[in-house]
This record gives sequence, C-alpha cells and structure tokens, in this order.
Amino acid sequence: MKKNAITLLVSLILSIPLTAQKAPDDPCVRELMGHYIDYINDNIYAIGIYHEQLELANRKLNEYYEASPLERQRMVLSITFQEIRTNRRAFEAMLPTQRYAVIKSKEGCIPEKYRADLQKYTDQMKDIVDELAKILGNLEQYAGLANYRQEPKLKTAYKWLSRAYVLYHDLSVIKDAMYYELNKLYREQQNIDPENPYARSTRALMSIIVPARAVLKALKTDNARQVANNANRLKMAIDRVELQQAANLKGAKVISSDPMSHPDRLYAYVVGVAKDFYAASQEFGGTTSFPTEYEQYGKGYYFYNNRVLSHYNRLGDGMIYRYNRMVAVADVTLLKMVEEPTWFKVISPKPQRTDPEPEAVAEADPEPIDTTEIATADASPDEPPAPEIKPEEPLPTLEGAAPNNLVFLLDVSSSMEDPDKLPLLKQSFKYLLGLMRPQDRVAIVTYSGNARVVLPSTSSSEKNRIIQAIDGLTSEGKSDALEGVILAYRVAGKNFIEEGNNRIILASDGYFRIPDALPRLVKDKTNQDILMSVFFFGEEEARITDRLTRLADLGQGNFKHIRTDNATRLLIEEAKAVQQRGD
Repeated sequence: MKKNAITLLVSLILSIPLTAQKAPDDPCVRELMGHYIDYINDNIYAIGIYHEQLELANRKLNEYYEASPLERQRMVLSITFQEIRTNRRAFEAMLPTQRYAVIKSKEGCIPEKYRADLQKYTDQMKDIVDELAKILGNLEQYAGLANYRQEPKLKTAYKWLSRAYVLYHDLSVIKDAMYYELNKLYREQQNIDPENPYARSTRALMSIIVPARAVLKALKTDNARQVANNANRLKMAIDRVELQQAANLKGAKVISSDPMSHPDRLYAYVVGVAKDFYAASQEFGGTTSFPTEYEQYGKGYYFYNNRVLSHYNRLGDGMIYRYNRMVAVADVTLLKMVEEPTWFKVISPKPQRTDPEPEAVAEADPEPIDTTEIATADASPDEPPAPEIKPEEPLPTLEGAAPNNLVFLLDVSSSMEDPDKLPLLKQSFKYLLGLMRPQDRVAIVTYSGNARVVLPSTSSSEKNRIIQAIDGLTSEGKSDALEGVILAYRVAGKNFIEEGNNRIILASDGYFRIPDALPRLVKDKTNQDILMSVFFFGEEEARITDRLTRLADLGQGNFKHIRTDNATRLLIEEAKAVQQRGD
C-alpha cells in the first residue's frame, strides 16, 4: 500500500529498517547534529536580513536607470544598508561564526562516511553568506563613490544582484543536501521508543509542517489551486493534531524550568502559529491586490516572503522555531527541522525615460538580466568564484551526441517529496540544462491524479522558462501512470526528431499500479522509435524494481536506480542516448 508524504517523512526521521545495524549512541555526534541544524538555520536567518537590503538596492538601481538623462544629472544614487550598519554588533552576533568554529573543532567525531560531505556543505554555506555580505558592501561602495556615473547601464551593479540570485538558490540546494545527510546519520545513531511522549507529539507536529512546506513551494509557482490544495491538507492536519494534544503529550516529562518551554505550551504554540500560516495562505487565493512595488515580482513572491514565511521561520517566531525548541527540551534525542530561505528575484529596469527637450537622446532599452546565464560569471573581477554543488567525478558532456527530444514523465505524487527523490531530480535536471545545446528540446509531463503537460517541448535555449517549470514542481496526490505515459508519448511523437534521441524518462519511486494496457502501449510506441527509460528513486524492493525493469526493457531504454551520488551523471547519459543496463 502506498505511503503518504507524512508517513515517509516521519519514518525518515524517526525510524530505520529493522535489519539495519545501529551505531552506538555517541554524545559528541548527538550534540554536533544539533549544531549543524542550528548552523543551517542561522545562515537562513542571515540571508533573510540581506534579502530586504538587496531588494531595496534593486529598486533604487531601477529608479536611477529609468530616469531620463536630465533627471540623472539631478539624482544621487544612494544605497546604504542602514539597518545592518546601525545594528552591526547585534547582527554579527547572530551570524553563526562561533557555531562554525564549534563544528570545525568537533567534526572529527562524525562517522567518516558522512564527514567529507558535511564538511564541504558547511564551508560552502559559509562562503555563500560571506559573499552575499561582500556584495552588499560592493553595492554600497559603488553608490558612495559614484561609480554609477561612468556606467549608464549600471552593468556592474546588476551583475552583483544577479550573482546574489544564484547564491540564494545555491544555499537552498546546499541546505537540502546537508539535511539529507544529517537525516541518514540520525537514523543510524538513534533508536528511541516511538511511543515516547516527545517522539509521539513531534511526529504529530510533523504532520502539520509537511503540508505547510508544500504551501511555500506552491507559492513559488503562483498556482492558486496548488496553494489551496496544500492549505486544505494543512487545515485538516491542524484540526487533528489539536484534538490529539492531551493524548500525544501524556506522560511527557518537564525538563526546563522555563514555563514557556513546557511541552504543552510549545505544542500549542506550533499549532497556533500553523493556524496563522493557514490564514495567510488563504489570503493568497482570496485577494487580487498586493503592494504596487511587488507587481513585477508577482503575487506568489509577495505572499511567500511577506505574509507566509514569517509564520514558518525563526525570523517571525514561526512553527519551525517552536518545533525546534520542543526538540531541545525533549527527554530523548530528536532531530531538529530546517527552515526555508527567503526567495530572491532580480527585477530588470524599464526603458530609460526621455527628456522633453529635443536634444535629449534616450538610451536603448535595458538588456534583460538572465540570472541563469550569470551563474558562471564572477561577481566582480577581484572576487573568488562562488562555491558550486557538482559531483566530484568528471562528468560526460553532450558533445557529438544526437539532438535530443526528451520528455520527462515525472511522478509528483506525495511519496516523491523526500529530498532524495523529486528535489534531487530537479537539482540534476538544472545541471543537465546547463550542458544542453539549442537543438536539444525538453518537455515535462507530470502525473498525480490527472496527467498534465507542465512544459511543452521547449528548446534548451529558453532556460528561464524551463527553470521556472522545474522550480514549480511540487509533490501531492496519488499516481496515475497510464494517463501520464499516454500523454508523454503524445508529446514526444508530436516533436519527433529524425535520427535524434527521442526518449521518455519516467521518474518514480514505483508506487503506482501497472495496468495490462501499459506494457502493450510502451512496446507499441517503441516500434515507432520513441524509447522509454525508467529512473527509480527510493529503497530497492524486488517487487518494485523487477516490474520497473521490465517496463524499461519493453521501452528499450535503461533502468536506473537514482541516488545522490549518481543522479547527474545518469541523467546526462540519457541525454547522450547511452544504451547500457545498470549504473
């Protein structure tokens, strides 16, 4: 029977297979896991403060850019980060400098198989926050020294903003990868009674956090239906968990003398903040108006950053902060949760205004800022390159490969929400996109309930459009593979490339029914030179992998078991039409 997202997430955090051999409960490891989570959340807190300052700089740059030549002569571009400067001591105290030092001094107690990745992610996260701080300083100096007078199009400043966009994205990716490793380590280290009151109550609160996080992801798509669906899931979870408070906390020991840290208060606080979160998400579908300065950003962007996220993160004393407080006072070792970072966009300026005087000449329209292309550019000539998340081994390229007509058929059912499933595929997909050529085309079809085309067949040169579609993918509902396969073959056939790599990549954890009509359909379409490979995510189970392998065989494609260490390489191989079994 298919597991739902809540069950999967809880089992990931609180249980392991019965056959697994647990490592001894090491107090050093236990303490360091807490430091790692706090370190992630401290950095998310820091870039949340930077976010507001960068938005302000973007607006002021646009105001100056859009001004006519005569207006510019009378203008002074002022970019000062008064909030950070005024509260510099307090702000610097909030940066995880000391926690970073503690982690570095104790990371030797982390088991060797996890140590290298956690060390790498820790350093990358520090580099990102440091570089964002440097960008803020560069922008302030750029304005203070009037360097903008020598740059009519302000290219240097916009390049820094675009670099900041990339860094926000990278930190989000690193956060997920780091938490995935900590989850695996936690599962090896801990063996607690599932009926312990703290384990039971935090498991219940997790059933609230999962749909709340799904609401945040849906807001990034500006999809009112997805926001509403996930908000409804959240409301049902809130009602259920609130009724179960007494039963879930029965027998919970009070560890802290602080009345505000008593388990019943913390539990009730998480539920109360979740209600505020739900109310804010309901506003998204019920209003068409929001501040005019956010019109270019979009409604979802405004609600994500300004109305909803504060009820989730520490910056607004939200549910994750209170959940982690409850974990901290528990009488058993539980794993804290990570927050979600702010969403940063770069808004391009409108064309420069013209002066009424006949001799005034208006400049050309601004060149659009392609934040995906800036990713590999230096933040400035004297700045070090940003940390990148790339596999350590040399990866193949698409040089000499046939043109691609790829249709990604993605299982976006609720069981695909785990970090090592759909989020992992999205990350690898973006890397592949950077290698693709203009002649390569991609489409995205999803199946969860009703199948739908999320992205029609699109040239890889339209990177912004493709990335927007990738970022908009969320997990929800149940799988209906047959309808999805039919639609995927229709898209592939419509965009068939002669002598090209016409291929469907079905990505799933295998929890779907294979009706009799499905194998016949795959075999028939294979005869039309449209192949189908299968990417499998999750724990290997013979009953699942055997039938998926047979499906890939019928499609004359490859069956691949996707993990964090091979996802990018295997995806590139599919784009090169490599026909070999296994990985």
